[in-house]
Amino acid sequence: MKETILKKAGEIFLKYGFKSVTMDDIANDLGISKKTIYKY
Repeated sequence: MKETILKKAGEIFLKYGFKSVTMDDIANDLGISKKTIYKY
């Protein structure tokens, strides 16, 4: 799961830039909760 989160986050950061991406964006794109991201 950790690798999945990191891979997807990297893709989103490259597409939209670091300043415009939130934890909500990453969680929504993966279909998981923010709590799960913070857990890993």
